[in-house]
Amino acid sequence: MLFYRSISAFAVSASTFGIRQLLLVSVLCGTAYAHSPITPQETAPSHWFWLHTVLPLAAIFIALAALHSSHLRLTKGSKPSAQIPDQNAISKEGIDVFERTLDEVLLGSVTSKKRFEPDALGKLGRSARLINRILDRFQVELFRRSFEEENAQETGRANRLSTFSEGAFEGLIISHQGRVIETNRALCDLVSQTESEMIGRHLTEFIAPDSIEEALVNLKLDTASPYEIEIISSSGEYIPVEVRARTVEINGQKLRATAVRDIREQRAAHAQILHMAQHDLLTGLPNRQLLRSRLEKALKRQKQTNKPVAVLLIDIDRFKDINDLYGHPIGDKLIKTTAARLEACTEKKDTVARFGGDEFAILVASGKSRSQLGELAKKIQAAISEPIDVGNGILVRTTACIGIKIAKADRLDPDALLANADIALYRVKDFGRNKISFFQAFMAAEVALRRTMEDDLRLALEKGQFEVHYQAQARTMDRKTRGFEALLRWNHPTKGAISPAQFIPIAEETGLIVPIGRWVIEQACQAAAQWPQTLRVSVNLSPVQFYDDQLIPHIEYALLQSGLEAHRLEVEVTESILIEDDARTLSALNKLKELGVTIALDDFGTGYSSLSYLRRFPFDRLKIDRSFISGITHTPEYLAIIRAVIDLGHALGMEVIAEGVETEAEVALLHSERCDEIQGYLIGRPKPLSALEPISDTFHYADAKAGTSKKDSNIVRALESA
Repeated sequence: MLFYRSISAFAVSASTFGIRQLLLVSVLCGTAYAHSPITPQETAPSHWFWLHTVLPLAAIFIALAALHSSHLRLTKGSKPSAQIPDQNAISKEGIDVFERTLDEVLLGSVTSKKRFEPDALGKLGRSARLINRILDRFQVELFRRSFEEENAQETGRANRLSTFSEGAFEGLIISHQGRVIETNRALCDLVSQTESEMIGRHLTEFIAPDSIEEALVNLKLDTASPYEIEIISSSGEYIPVEVRARTVEINGQKLRATAVRDIREQRAAHAQILHMAQHDLLTGLPNRQLLRSRLEKALKRQKQTNKPVAVLLIDIDRFKDINDLYGHPIGDKLIKTTAARLEACTEKKDTVARFGGDEFAILVASGKSRSQLGELAKKIQAAISEPIDVGNGILVRTTACIGIKIAKADRLDPDALLANADIALYRVKDFGRNKISFFQAFMAAEVALRRTMEDDLRLALEKGQFEVHYQAQARTMDRKTRGFEALLRWNHPTKGAISPAQFIPIAEETGLIVPIGRWVIEQACQAAAQWPQTLRVSVNLSPVQFYDDQLIPHIEYALLQSGLEAHRLEVEVTESILIEDDARTLSALNKLKELGVTIALDDFGTGYSSLSYLRRFPFDRLKIDRSFISGITHTPEYLAIIRAVIDLGHALGMEVIAEGVETEAEVALLHSERCDEIQGYLIGRPKPLSALEPISDTFHYADAKAGTSKKDSNIVRALESA
C-alpha cells in the first residue's frame, strides 16, 4: 500500500493527460515488459524479477492511481460535469477492490480465484477484464518459469519434444488447471491465433457454447476416450474437432495433455455419404429409406394434429419399351423430367421420392382429403402425359398408373401404409394404363391369398404335389395320334385341385416357374421315351424360363437322361415372349433348333400376331387359339381368320394345329380347310400318365362321341357354301 501511495503524486500530475489514455499506455507498457525476450539466464534473478514483475505492476499501479486521483478531485471539490452521467463515475468501493487485490499481488497471495470483478467496477469494467488477462498470464508464466527451473537438466529432451510437437499434424495443448501452458503450431493455425494469444487463457474460451458442458465433464475424467466438440476460431467459425486428453504427471506436477483433430473433412464426407445413401443418384430425389423416415415422423404428427397422411405410388407406363426403343440415355431423361414434374405438382410439405426404375412415391403430409388426393392424382397424370422433347426431334409420350393409400388414425405403421399403396398400384395396372386406384381392404385379402399360395407352391415342389397330365394331339384327316401335350396339374392336400390359371401366374411372378418348369421337362421326356417312336411330347415354356441361363443345358440334360430323341420333344411358346427380349429369345430358340427340338407358336392370333415374328423365328408349328375354334360353326368371320392362318402357316412351311376342338362339326370344317392336326376334349381330355390307355400310333375315341349330328351337318354345308 505504501508503494501505491508513493506514486500517487506522479499520477495526479499526469492526470491531465486523460484517464482512459493513461490507463491504456500503462497497460501496454506493463504488457511489453511482461513479454520482454530477456530470460532469467540472461540477467540476474533480481533484475528479471524487476523487469517482469514489479515494472509491469507499477505501470498498472500508476494507471490506477491516476484513476484514484481523478476520483478524489471529483468527490472533494469539483462538481461533476453535466456531460458525465453519475452512473459512469468511479465508485470508492471500486477503488478499494483494486487496492485490496493489488496488495495481494505484492504479498504473493494472488490466485486465479482472486480476480477483479468487472461488474463491480462500473466504468473500469473493461479495464478490469484486461488486467485479469494480465494476471492470468502472470500466473501461467510463474508456473512455467518454476517448472523450467525444476527441470533444467531435461532441457534437451524438452526441446526435442517441442520440435516433435511442432511437426505434428494434430493440435496439441498442455494445460494446468484448465489454462493453456503450451500449444503447438497446428492448433494455433486451427483457431487462427498466435501462441502468445492462447497461453494463459482458459480452455473454455476456445470452445463453442453448446460444447462447453461436455468439455468440462471430460476435462474432469482421467480417460483417453475420444469425444467430439466444436471449437471457435478467431474469425468466429465453429470447427468440429475430435478430442483426446489424459492427465500426465511430471516432477509432481499434474498437467493435462490434449490432442485436437480437425474433423471438418470427415464430417463433410460423412454428410455426402449420408446424402448418397438417402437420395437417388439420377434425380437427386429422396429414396425409399428417406421417404420411410419422413413418413414415420408424419404419422407421429398425425396423432397430434389429426391431419390425414397419404402415400401415392406412381408407375410409368411403357417405360421399358421406351428404354429399349430409344436407349438408356433417353430413358434417364424421361425419369428426370418426370421427377421435376412431380415436384411441380406437390407442395413443400410433401416429399417426392424415387424408389427405383420407373416407380416414384409421394408422401402427402399437407392434410388433403380423399377427393383432393384424387384431384392431385389426375393432375400428376396430366403432367406426366405431356410430351417430352428428348432431342433429335424425338417426342416421347407416356402415362402413369397411381395407387393411393390414406393412413387411418388407428393404423399408423409406415411399412403397412407403403405396402397397401403398392397393392393398390399393381392391382390397377392389371386393368390397363393411366389408371388410379385407392386401396381397399379386399385387395389385401387377395394379396394374402397369393402369398399363401406362394408358400404352398414352394411346399408343393418339395413334397411332390405336382403331377403331369397328357392331352392327345391327332392328325385331322385320319385321327391318328401324333403326340401329347404335357400339362401341369396341382392337387393341393387340403384345397383340392387348383387351376393352372391361378397358380401359374404366381409361379411366374415369384420365379418358382423355373424349378417347376425343369421338373415338368424331366417328367415329360421320361414319359415320352416309353412311347412309340412316332409320338412326340409338347412342353409349354414360360417367358420367365427364357431368363434362366440353364434352360438349354437343362433340356439337353433331360434328353440325355431319358434317352429321348431331340426331334420328339416340342416346346411351345406364346407370342408375348417374342417382344419381351427379342435377342435373348431368338438366341435360345436357335440353340433349341440346333439340338433338333421342334418349336410351336402357341395361342396364335390372341397376342401381337406380327407376321415379322413368323419370318424371323424358327417355328415348326402354329397353334390356333381355342377362342377362334369355339365360334367357327356359327361365325363366318372366324372361319375366314382360320382359313387365312392355315394358308399363312403352310406358305411358311409350318404345320397348323387347332386347339379346343369339341365337336365333329369343328373337325369337319378344319379338315376341309386342310388344318394338319387337332387337339381338344373331342380327341381326349388331359389324363395322368397312369390313366392313359396303352398307347399306339393309332388313336381310339375313348372320350368322343362318334358321328355328326344333323344340326352340325347343316352348319357345315352352310359354311362351306358361304
